[in-house]
Amino acid sequence: MLDIIDIETSVPDKCMTVGDACTELSLSNNERRVYERFFGLESIPSDQKQSINRLTLNAAQRLLDDAGDVDLVVHCHTLLSSGPYRSDAHIPVNIIPTGKTEVFSATMCHCASGVAVLELVESILPENGTALIIVSDKAFHPAVRLIRNTTLMGDGAAAILVGKRGGRYSYIGGHTERKGAYSIITGRVGEETDTAFADEYVDFTVKCITQGLKAAGVSIADIRWVLPHNVNIPSWDQIADRIGAKRGQIYLDNVPHYAHTFGADPFLNLVDAERAGLLEAGDRVALVSVGLGATAACAVLAVNPYTQTKSS
Repeated sequence: MLDIIDIETSVPDKCMTVGDACTELSLSNNERRVYERFFGLESIPSDQKQSINRLTLNAAQRLLDDAGDVDLVVHCHTLLSSGPYRSDAHIPVNIIPTGKTEVFSATMCHCASGVAVLELVESILPENGTALIIVSDKAFHPAVRLIRNTTLMGDGAAAILVGKRGGRYSYIGGHTERKGAYSIITGRVGEETDTAFADEYVDFTVKCITQGLKAAGVSIADIRWVLPHNVNIPSWDQIADRIGAKRGQIYLDNVPHYAHTFGADPFLNLVDAERAGLLEAGDRVALVSVGLGATAACAVLAVNPYTQTKSS
């Protein structure tokens, strides 16, 4: 069984309002009101002067200091190029002293990569091994700062230290659902509306969650929190209804403040829910994310007693 030994997250201190973001993206006042009043967004973490390397290291540094050498480093990122071409800020694992550590990237699940990779790491990590999973992206260009009629994109990073020796959470099962018909979607602005993916989105996500809970041997009634990607509030209201979840089981507190930080959302929500005292030993939580392309991933975690004594 794979365990999350420790986890840290990072977002920029600087934020922009939805209004400022819409102005920069040349969106209309009517579109701004949709993002604010209907989708529930208020601010977006964004610091164009902060490199993705610094954003990533802010999340990863303490774990690296505590863990020492690790066997595997995986960088999960949505954008194929996570920074401007030929910049010094587009390969975050370069800042990590890996030595003989194996390093690879996971990108093809897009925003679901961080959740989906847990099953892969469980299968390849040796019994006494440790791995550092990095989930980080920056909305460094207007072309990647918007999923039209859905959400706005912010900067975020998560660093997850995993092994098979106990920790704050245990991965007890999950599921990854793929729909190859939409693999043409690259994430460019407007492209997502050129297909029927938006019409299938809720059904697609519901199927993934249902299969993920089944693989973990739990029902939605056993789940304390669904910790989702922070795309918008109305879509999660629909999904909650379809999976039989109560509104209070979907952790949506961060949607107004973070918007959609690519693949880092579920991990930001996990850490913030713990820091808010919303998790207890024995709870089951489900991390859920959906990536264009199209992939949905659900990972069910057990909250271990260790969580309650770990300082935040």
